[in-house]
Amino acid sequence: MFIDSQLPIDCIMLQSMQNVDILEVKDGVCTINKITNDKQNALLATLKVIGEDSNVSRIEIKLRTSEGQSGNLNIFIIPRGSSTCQVMDVELKSLSLHERIDKIE
Repeated sequence: MFIDSQLPIDCIMLQSMQNVDILEVKDGVCTINKITNDKQNALLATLKVIGEDSNVSRIEIKLRTSEGQSGNLNIFIIPRGSSTCQVMDVELKSLSLHERIDKIE
């Protein structure tokens, strides 16, 4: 998953009631802080961009969902030096790891 912003990114917050694992953040541009004792959310994490003068505006995150569960992943993108955020709502489908095959060879 790629997260893009027109402004440099300060941090990203991820929230989901479905089990989602953060496998990797490409290029090591972020530190990850997960809150594990929250009973209402299966995933609640903050990804903070390393470096005060960093101009990172694109981050690649690898995620894994639990098969058979559907839900939403809410992504809050907070730009550097701003008091606003951009919110994205990504639908997680229950059969997210399946792939359609048109013809068996």
